[in-house]
Amino acid sequence: MPVTSPPTGPVEWVAITFPGPTLGTGVAAPLGQLVEAKTVRVLDAVVVHKATDGTVTEGELADETSAFDPVEGEVLELVSHADLRAVAERLANDTTTLVLVWENLWAAGFAGAPVDGSGA
Repeated sequence: MPVTSPPTGPVEWVAITFPGPTLGTGVAAPLGQLVEAKTVRVLDAVVVHKATDGTVTEGELADETSAFDPVEGEVLELVSHADLRAVAERLANDTTTLVLVWENLWAAGFAGAPVDGSGA
């Protein structure tokens, strides 16, 4: 019998930039609502700081603030250091950026339809 896995929704990433040296927590509650409703599943989350002198540092979301604790998912380390460097190159100095990768659970059935032939 062939091994099958459950349908997987499309995966997307987003970089949300905040002014200053700290991560803005205003997006935590709306993101938490999406996770709780099983609309999305967080696969990776990384924070990039770009200091006033242009120095770039990376950090894990869990080390930044507890505001995002309800939304943290599996940390699959999908975002590479090269990806983060590319993001950082485009950032203004004295900013903090949250880089999120999530699975769109709402679209899992739709994404799996062509595979299982139910759309034919």
